Amino acid sequence: LSPIGAATVQSVDFEGGKDLAGVARVLSAADLPGPNNCNPPMLGTPEVLFNPVPGYVEHAGFALGFVLADSQENADLAAKAIGATATFTDRQKPILTIDDAIAASSYHDITVPPVKSGEDINTAFSGCAKIVQGAVQCGSQYHFHMETQTAEADCQEDGGILVHSATQSLDFTQRAVSVMLGLPASKVELRMKRMGGAYGGKIT
Repeated sequence: LSPIGAATVQSVDFEGGKDLAGVARVLSAADLPGPNNCNPPMLGTPEVLFNPVPGYVEHAGFALGFVLADSQENADLAAKAIGATATFTDRQKPILTIDDAIAASSYHDITVPPVKSGEDINTAFSGCAKIVQGAVQCGSQYHFHMETQTAEADCQEDGGILVHSATQSLDFTQRAVSVMLGLPASKVELRMKRMGGAYGGKIT
């Protein structure tokens, strides 16, 4: 994971990580046979699985790669060691608040519906008995899930892949996996035993 955001990651020593204890392989964007996009095509907006190297890192914690190892402990140790080799340039001041975003003219590229014009606001205020003004701010809220984001994938004899995933949308996940791996959807089988506490975050 990237230790910082709002910067350009120039290099990461993925190759060196392969020599660490218990590590079988280290995967990055360069290893994907298909597009680096884990958002199903029907959702439109791309969402990269791995931050490209070199490439701009939007936020700290962005995945630079995956470590495949013989235990969770070895995977965690290797991921930390590999992450420490990352070099960064062009570090920028992070945008953490709405005021920061407005000052930096940083806005989401979305289509806003036409705003319907009404009575002039000053004219409306002139007819008010009392006018109360001020500002209210509400900090961000982490979207809590009652179960973790988890998945397990197994290669199949026919060249396909079997994925056990705690997802609320099996078809979305199937299409995302098939696109990234360059496989027909018929070669990607999704199974879900049970799933709870979704609230939108389990859509992929």
